[in-house]
Amino acid sequence: MKVNRHPFDELVIELRKHGYGESADDVATLMRSAWSSSSEYIGELGQAVLRFQRAHPIVAPDLRNVLDRRMREVRIVWPEIR
Repeated sequence: MKVNRHPFDELVIELRKHGYGESADDVATLMRSAWSSSSEYIGELGQAVLRFQRAHPIVAPDLRNVLDRRMREVRIVWPEIR
């Protein structure tokens, strides 16, 4: 049986795998926080991904793929997030 995980769990796992533990902790903390709306929640996660991408513009291809997939999901709710 396949267990559905939160899509950002994969990001946390990949960040840790590639040595970005502090960034993984930041995303995990956001995932455990209380938000007034789901769009606010997804927007904050998107901002965390963007901060990471600005700080680390060159990363392994598999991590880049995960980051890109998460941002595609964020842009469904926040199409103009930059």
